[in-house]
Amino acid sequence: LIALRPEGIRLTAQNAPHEFRATVESVEFQGTSVEYRIRSGGQELRVVASRSDSPKVSPREVVGVTIDQQHCFVYSGEEV
Repeated sequence: LIALRPEGIRLTAQNAPHEFRATVESVEFQGTSVEYRIRSGGQELRVVASRSDSPKVSPREVVGVTIDQQHCFVYSGEEV
C-alpha cells in the first residue's frame, strides 16, 4: 500500500520525465491554495497546490502529473 499527501502531487502542462497523464475533474479555489480532483486509470486523486504554484487548468483538460517521492509512504499489509 502506498499513501501520498495531496501536496506531493504536481500538475504539469508539459512533458516532464516520469509523469503520467490525468484528466482534471474539478478545480476549487480555497484562499491561498487550489484543490484539484484528477482522474487517471480509473482512480481519483486530490491535489492541493498554492495559488502561486498552480497551473491554469480547467475541468476535462488532460494534464501531466508528477509525484514527489518525499510525500510517499509505503506500508506492508500488516501495518494497515
